[in-house]
Amino acid sequence: MMRLYVKILVAVLAFSAQSTPGQNLLLRPATDVDRRHEFFQKFPAKFISAFRKFGEMDFKKHNSLYEGYTGYIFGAAGAKAGIPESTIMDLVRAANPTRDDIELMKSMRLERQFESKRHALEELLALSKQDSHLFRISPTYTAVGERANWPKDKERISDSRWSDYKSRFEKLGIAEGIVKTYDHPDAVFFIVHAEGLSVAGSSCGYVYSKSALEPTSDQPLAKLEELAKTNAKNGNASVYSAKGNGWYVFYEMDWR
Repeated sequence: MMRLYVKILVAVLAFSAQSTPGQNLLLRPATDVDRRHEFFQKFPAKFISAFRKFGEMDFKKHNSLYEGYTGYIFGAAGAKAGIPESTIMDLVRAANPTRDDIELMKSMRLERQFESKRHALEELLALSKQDSHLFRISPTYTAVGERANWPKDKERISDSRWSDYKSRFEKLGIAEGIVKTYDHPDAVFFIVHAEGLSVAGSSCGYVYSKSALEPTSDQPLAKLEELAKTNAKNGNASVYSAKGNGWYVFYEMDWR
């Protein structure tokens, strides 16, 4: 078993070394989002669902310290599923964001829509504060925060309450639900859209934070593209558009 563990770890490290962070990011010909989805359909649906961005196996969504672990688990699970290492690398390349992702986020017009949704978002925020033990509330699963001290045998959330969340998500167009993260302990993220996988992708939505979020910009998507180009080795970039009283529209990308 230990030999298998070491073998998988070496393969994942070799994969990471060959996939230079930010390599050709936003400079290569854009990969059509629909073609990305078509490529993902060639793999087991359960694997893609579990490892999609903000899926159950996206551990770094909870804490960026888990970024390496998230990549390791992705590679190990792919190997266990019989996916060749070269194909795992192809999956990551397909998940890496391009200008198509920026254009897709732009087409959602989140900033224009915010004011019409502010009241409903504030109601949803108040609801989520009552369930502070949950760091993740999605339409498909929930997860308890590490420091919540929530008993394992205690119900996380009632079916009726979860149904209420899902109904609100649908009305507001929040496809991926709610995320709370230790990277921003004062913030609650409402994920409108996510692309890619746990190891690379993009997302956008609304966020409420008691403390200021940076960087902000009046042209957030242009700023996001700029950061991705100038700080490619960082492996990620986020930009916020301030909407007042602690609310922001956010755009984010991460790559390998």
